[in-house]
Formats: sequence, structure tokens, C-alpha cells
Amino acid sequence: MINKDFPLANDSDFYVMIAGASGLVGSQVLKHLLNQCHLGGVYTMVRQPLGQQHPKLVQVLDGQLSVFPENAKGKVRYGVIALGTTLKQAGSKEALKNVDLDLVVEIATRMKAYGITHVAVVSSFGANPKSHSHYLCCKGVMEHKLMRLGFEHLLIIRPGPLVGERQEIRPGEIWLQRLMKVGQYALFGQLRNIIPIAAQDVAKALLKTLFETNEQKVTILNSVDMLQRLNKPLKNK
Repeated sequence: MINKDFPLANDSDFYVMIAGASGLVGSQVLKHLLNQCHLGGVYTMVRQPLGQQHPKLVQVLDGQLSVFPENAKGKVRYGVIALGTTLKQAGSKEALKNVDLDLVVEIATRMKAYGITHVAVVSSFGANPKSHSHYLCCKGVMEHKLMRLGFEHLLIIRPGPLVGERQEIRPGEIWLQRLMKVGQYALFGQLRNIIPIAAQDVAKALLKTLFETNEQKVTILNSVDMLQRLNKPLKNK
């Protein structure tokens, strides 16, 4: 075992590939992985180099999977996709779809071709291919497409509003975080999943679940599920 948080039984030299390591959740995933003593390496698929260095960090320019060393093949069994944007940031509905749906599916397909068998993807609470929200519809269609790729295990993470330091400000999340400070105690059932959750908690629950022995083909976790796995109460940060 690596530690009590991220058990990997009988595996002392494993590798992980991350797409979206510069984002809010992806950066937390990367941080936790690089602290694992038995980690063989973390490969990040990036368009621009990350502003950090680490002996176990290999930054791969998007699409250049040929630079992966031969001794890593067959050991990169885990993949994390933490990509996403907003309509304001993307500039149009089509541009948002290009990132949140098309790019995620493309990267997952390339991970599958490379031999990755276990993948975690960050989606959103409320994701549904029939949603009237373009954002949630794109997330829902993306999930269904990944399910059809045939991974041994697909972990779908559906957090509510995220708490953490983003590179860009998202006014909608800030507004909802403030509202939830007052209204969170009136929420019950599935509505409790819209209470903001810390990005570091999402990352911890993602890794804990991704590395578990799991016979299910697909696992879906909302915010309440994630915090239960961490034995933490759901409350505004």
C-alpha cells in the first residue's frame, strides 16, 4: 500500500496520466500524486508547460504520446481527465462543446489506445444528455460516450460548485458559495450536492476511488458520496 488514503495493493511502480493538470481539480490530483512514495511517474498532457518541476513529473505536449519511455508502457494503467470550461471563457456554445465533450472524448480514446484501463473523469452534478442546460447536456453526452469506450473501470466525478483558487474567476460559483453559507442547512436529499465542495476533497476522493479494487464497470460519485468516502461532513468551506 502507498498510504491509507490511496491504496494500491501489490503495486510499487505505477504510473498515472493526467489531462487538465493545470485546472482546479487537476492541480490537486497532481499535487497528491507527486507525494506518493511508490509512484513511478505522472505524465501530464499539456498544451503549455506547467510552472513546476518534479523528478517524477513528465510533461508531454498534447498528442506527443510517442515520447513516453518504453519501460512505462503497460504500467500506465490509470488516467485522470479534469478538463472543463465555461460559456464565458469559451466564447460560444460550440467552443464549450469542443472542450467539455469533444476534447474529453478524444483524450479518453487516446488513453484507451495507449493501454490505460482505469479512468476518472471530472463531470458536473446534474449532467444529463437531455438537460436544457447546454453545459450539463455536454457533460451528460460526454459521460455516455466514455461509457461506450469499454474501460475496465470508469469513474465519473460529479461535484457541485468547487471551492479553491482558480486561475480565472467564476462569478457564478462565488455567488452560490455565499448563498450556501445561509441556505445549506435547508437542503435535503440530492440538493445537498449543490453545497460547494473543496477541490482538494474532490481530488482525494477521486484518487481513493480510482485506485480501489472495483468490480463495477462504472462508478458515479456526487459531492455527498465523495465526502462520505473521506469520512467528512458536507458543509460549506
